[in-house]
Amino acid sequence: MNRLHRAWIPFSMLFIVFAAPAAHAQWAVVDVQAVARLAQEVQTLQQALATAQQQLLQARQTLQSMSGTRGMERLLAGTQRNYLPTDWNGIVGLADGTTGTYGALAATVQGLVAAN
Repeated sequence: MNRLHRAWIPFSMLFIVFAAPAAHAQWAVVDVQAVARLAQEVQTLQQALATAQQQLLQARQTLQSMSGTRGMERLLAGTQRNYLPTDWNGIVGLADGTTGTYGALAATVQGLVAAN
């Protein structure tokens, strides 16, 4: 190509760009039924969320009632507890019948020893 043709190429490109018809905005199309269905789905999801929150609250209350303080520690308040002997001499005393602290337990152990 010669130099004259090369000079016209940028001018012709600018002419094509500016001579193109302008695009005009169009009205948006709204599907009313789809919007109504989406609103119904949102309402259904809100109800499901409310139900899940109620179930979570109920589960938390159940856990708290099972593991929280319920006053069971006061059930035997003031009662003298009769625990097992704390050392070996107490256990030997049970077998011999020489301890008076654990009378019922000593009698049971002596009965088992005699039966054996």
